[in-house]
Amino acid sequence: AIGYLVLEFAPARVAAVLPASFTARMGKDIEAVLVEKAKVCNSPQGQAALSAMVSKLLAADPKLPPLTIQVYDMSLVNAFAVAGGRIVLTRGLIADARSADEVAGVLSHEIGHATLLHPEAQLVRILGLDLVMKLFTGGASGNTAASVAGLAAILRSSREAEREADAFARRLMAEAKIDPAGLKSFFEALLKQHGGSG
Repeated sequence: AIGYLVLEFAPARVAAVLPASFTARMGKDIEAVLVEKAKVCNSPQGQAALSAMVSKLLAADPKLPPLTIQVYDMSLVNAFAVAGGRIVLTRGLIADARSADEVAGVLSHEIGHATLLHPEAQLVRILGLDLVMKLFTGGASGNTAASVAGLAAILRSSREAEREADAFARRLMAEAKIDPAGLKSFFEALLKQHGGSG
């Protein structure tokens, strides 16, 4: 019961005091596991468009943490934030978006996760769960980054974290004078495409 309470309520507090060197290292390792051998998209045109979008968002809120944003050559429609302010977008997501505002909406949502330390809280939760599992099973330590990445793929962000990231994205986009409707329209199109409902 104590373990459950710690895993459920302590992660956000612990996330705020994790050493930056630890979160940076873990984020980089987890990103490498999740993107596998995909290459970074680095066409001059694409990099210029991404830089312009990021600059506009950063200018809207000077308090944003340092971020590392990469686009990977993956057909999968996906975006995610990992610890250490690292954000991944895929080529598939950018190709699927119908406008720059939609890409900005997804990016703003992930910036929200990064700023609110949701990946760090998830990391604390997963490492705690991994430790509890090892204590009960007598398991030896394995590849920590691979274990964390595997558990992260299973455990989704909480609905509260998603709502917070959405609210953050709407505010950031409004301050950057980007239509926040792009965020909504992208996710609505994605739900329709995959047979979901709002």
